[in-house]
Amino acid sequence: GIYWSATTGAHDVYGDIYRRYATLSPTNLAGIGLPTSGETDGPLPGSRMNSFQRGGIYWSATTGAHDVYGAIAGRYMTLSPTNLAGIGLPTSGEKDGPLAGSRMNTFQRGGIYWSATTGAHDVYGDIYARYASLSPQNLTGIGLPTSGEYSIPGGRANNFVNGRIAWTPALGAQVYIA
Repeated sequence: GIYWSATTGAHDVYGDIYRRYATLSPTNLAGIGLPTSGETDGPLPGSRMNSFQRGGIYWSATTGAHDVYGAIAGRYMTLSPTNLAGIGLPTSGEKDGPLAGSRMNTFQRGGIYWSATTGAHDVYGDIYARYASLSPQNLTGIGLPTSGEYSIPGGRANNFVNGRIAWTPALGAQVYIA
């Protein structure tokens, strides 16, 4: 399809990205908006994307086409090359997150979580695997992420509302509740 508005101009959307866009729910369609570009190379090798008013739809042969918009797209588009390679391409559209009031997208090796109180933050790799494996009670205990992944002496960590998950080669990913 070719979409036009006085604000965005005319842009083509085709293939799997078009099929994803054409099947978005009214809520997700309002969230992402109209296209602002034709199809271009995506942020990682082998990926393609279309930009939209408030996000993008990303495609690869491995992941298929998935929408990322709003604050989650804002976080994804500002990740450093290291963190972008760490989290990978989206594997879901935006959906309800694991805790009340949260939203999220999953990615090849992680997730970006958002809530009105915490904002949008990325969690990936072994820290993501540990976070995603928590029981509902422990997940509620640690809460949503409040930082992206960052370096610590000998490893990496993410902060959460009530603690942190730190990873080192010697210990793996450990949960610390505040």
